[in-house]
Amino acid sequence: IASGALAVNQSGQIAGWSWTSTGDTRGFVKSPGEVMKALEPLATHTRSLAMGINTLGVICGLSSNSSEQKPCAWIFVLGGGYIPNSLGSLGYYPSDGKANAVNDSNQIVGYSRTAIGTKHAFRWTEADHIKDLGLLPGGIDSEARGINNAGWVVGTGSTDLTGDPTKYRAFLWTQA
Repeated sequence: IASGALAVNQSGQIAGWSWTSTGDTRGFVKSPGEVMKALEPLATHTRSLAMGINTLGVICGLSSNSSEQKPCAWIFVLGGGYIPNSLGSLGYYPSDGKANAVNDSNQIVGYSRTAIGTKHAFRWTEADHIKDLGLLPGGIDSEARGINNAGWVVGTGSTDLTGDPTKYRAFLWTQA
């Protein structure tokens, strides 16, 4: 069965994905000296994927089924294991989004589609929940890819409707 590691924290915990015997994708976390643990998807979903893990062991990624994909975070609860939590959306239905990275303040970044279907970078915090980071000037989509412990967000944005990769530009977002 195939698998892939996508993130590792300072404690050596690894987060990623593997295929199940039914062919679904399942996120996982692997701590040093322990067996790989599956990350269950949200209720009504059949797939999960872990994209990032912070020093505290908070994991981010996505949970999906055949009709929607939601940005998600897994928090470890003593006696209960890793519990999936939806991060919400920017309004598109059915939901389409992904969480790519999490810092040590549990700030999470990724993308979510807006009510009109445009892909926008977001930053999620416990206080503000999901916040639209917008687009580059003249942009048509954006995606946050990383966040450091100072809260600086990096990602990509496009100004081209054809998907031409030469039209993507890097961005750095900092809180004003």
